[in-house]
Amino acid sequence: MDGEIIHELERPLQDINQKADMQIDWTWRYQNMQYHTLLHVISGYLYEHYNALVTSSQIETEHARLELSFSPEIMEEIPFDQLELSIKKILAQPHNVYTKTISRAEAEQKVGVIKTVIHLLPASLNKHVAEPTSTTRMKLKTFP
Repeated sequence: MDGEIIHELERPLQDINQKADMQIDWTWRYQNMQYHTLLHVISGYLYEHYNALVTSSQIETEHARLELSFSPEIMEEIPFDQLELSIKKILAQPHNVYTKTISRAEAEQKVGVIKTVIHLLPASLNKHVAEPTSTTRMKLKTFP
């Protein structure tokens, strides 16, 4: 909360220096990682083919979503009925997955790599972590 990282414990610690074992809900974490990566793949594809930029994204328990910004005339060019197939073809190929932490200044300088509208991110955010490819199920929805 408010920039703090909070961990809930089963019982109070007896001593502030007492060691605590932590468990990660790996099923939940792995699904989040897959959705996160899938959002990068989708946004990368849409950026590369239609110059679309991500303005917002959200990962939920059962789905993830992207909001994109692109010129109105592009809307007519996007074959939404073929989009899912195109993304699945990308996911069917082996890709290396890596992480890289870069400064905000470097993110602002990169052309064609950052798929987010950088100026929408808070100025206090000084790092962006890029994490490309993996696979998970996807369903594309369009809204008129």
